Order: sequence, then structure tokens, then C-alpha cells
Amino acid sequence: MFDEVQLNETSAKAIEALGDHEEVVVLMPADEFIIRHGPKRTVLYSLCRDVGLTEAINGFLDDVKVPCSYLALLGLASILALAELVPYELTWLCVLWLPDAIRRLFKCNTEAVGLVVLELDFWMPFSTMCLGCFFASASFNHEMAFATFSALFVISTTANILLGK
Repeated sequence: MFDEVQLNETSAKAIEALGDHEEVVVLMPADEFIIRHGPKRTVLYSLCRDVGLTEAINGFLDDVKVPCSYLALLGLASILALAELVPYELTWLCVLWLPDAIRRLFKCNTEAVGLVVLELDFWMPFSTMCLGCFFASASFNHEMAFATFSALFVISTTANILLGK
């Protein structure tokens, strides 16, 4: 593809005039595609296969968006518990990350998720995050509270960051 793309005369002259320490960004043409949107295209619909139920659950999830976000913030206390700045038993508050992560995951477009999963930019951080969480859990002797923290961290980070919601 790079052999086929040529700079026009004006752009070529502008690049030639640049010094050794200057940088340039070249925007390349890209193939466009359409991702369809709607309740039938969500992860939730692929799980339950009922449009009415999908719309009802998504409506409910939209209504509880703010409480889910506050619960996720309360879950941050589990990080402080791992550092023993607060009682270690509060590590279980990481369970509060789950409702927001599930809400975000259910609303994802399956076609977009499929495209993201096919890219190396997804698998490298995902696999290293999983390995890192496993070895971090091993440093706590796979104690149940920390193992739960690690698993929920992977789920939450995947739904909130890697899948881009």
C-alpha cells in the first residue's frame, strides 16, 4: 500500500524543507467501513437473544449508571486495603467494580468488539495484564481476597479501557 501512495508536489516540497530535528505526520488514506448500531448489535443481545429484554435491561443499566460509577469509586478502597493503609478485609470492596464493568460490557457493540479483539493492540496488554495479575496473586500466596481483586481488575480494565467504553 505504501508504494501506491504518493505525496503531491506541494507536500513533497514542504517535507524536503524540514530540518533533521523536525518531525512530520503523514496521514494515509484508509478504507472506511460501517458498524451497525442498535440493541441487536450489543453483547447483551448476543447473550439473551431477545430485543425487548435487551432494551429493558439496557434502559435499567442507563438508569443506574451514576450509582454504578460511585460503587466503582468505593471499590478503590480495596487498593488501599492491599497496602494495609485501611484494614486488609476491605480488599473485598473490589467486588464493587463489577456492576459498572458489566454495564459497560453489555452495551458494547459486538462488531466493534470483534474488530478490537482481532488486533494485536488488544491481546498484548490483555495477556500481559493477565500474567501480571496471576504473578501478583502468587506473591500473596493466591489468597482468596487478592485473587478476587486480580480477577475483577482484569474484568474491569478490559471492559473500561481495552474495549474502549
